[in-house]
Amino acid sequence: MDIVALYPGVDGAMIDAARHHGAAGIVLEAMGAGNANADVVAAVRRAVDAGIVVALSTRVPSGGVVTTYGGGGGGADLVAAGALSAGEASPAQSRILLCALIAESAQDVAARFAAVVATASDRGPDPASAPSRTSVRIQA
Repeated sequence: MDIVALYPGVDGAMIDAARHHGAAGIVLEAMGAGNANADVVAAVRRAVDAGIVVALSTRVPSGGVVTTYGGGGGGADLVAAGALSAGEASPAQSRILLCALIAESAQDVAARFAAVVATASDRGPDPASAPSRTSVRIQA
C-alpha cells in the first residue's frame, strides 16, 4: 500500500511504479481540495484499469477532498478516472483503512472503502479527535 505525494509539476511515474511493483492500493496525497494534473489522472486510470484501488486524499491540515474542479487534473477528473474520494480522512487514515479492508477481503474493496468514508462523513467530525480531521472507524 503506497502513499504518493502530489505537487505542482508531478508526473505519474510514482503511480506507475506502484502499479508495476504490485501495489494492492494507492493513496494519493493531493494538493488543496484533492487536485493534481492530467499526467496524474492518466496514471490513476492505468492503475484502476489494472485493478488497483486508488484513494484520493489531501495534505491540507483541515478540510477534505472536494471533487468539483475539473480542467484536466482536478478532483472531479481524478474521480472520473476511478479514484475514490477519502472525504475528510487523511492520507495515513486512508492507507490504514485500505490495508484493513484488503486484509479482510480483496472483494469489493472500492465499494467498502466508499461506504466507510460515507459513514464517517455522515457522522460529521468526531469531537474527541483533532479538529482538523474526521475520525474513521472500521466496524466489523
